Amino acid sequence: MEIKEQVRTVLKDVFTDNSQEGILSIYVYGSITGPDFIEGLSDIDSIALVENRTDQALEKQLIANLKERAPLIQNFGIRLLYVSEFQTLQKKSVLTSFIPPEALLLDF
Repeated sequence: MEIKEQVRTVLKDVFTDNSQEGILSIYVYGSITGPDFIEGLSDIDSIALVENRTDQALEKQLIANLKERAPLIQNFGIRLLYVSEFQTLQKKSVLTSFIPPEALLLDF
């Protein structure tokens, strides 16, 4: 299976298995979405848009889940992004500690 299809399948499964935890959607971003992606070298970045009630500990669980489901995919990561971060522009997640929420609005 092609790596992009494998990533899609794994993320769909992660979404299905964790939607009760407040995951609204999952997006991939970065080089995997374009021609600059180099299998085995490039990171595979994803964002889970989550409800405000979602526990931040879910991020570590999701990362572990990705490693378990796709052990051969290197550098496969996921970060949480809270709906409230778009509404208030106040930082809550690890992701917005290094990317301001207002900068992420352009991507969504």
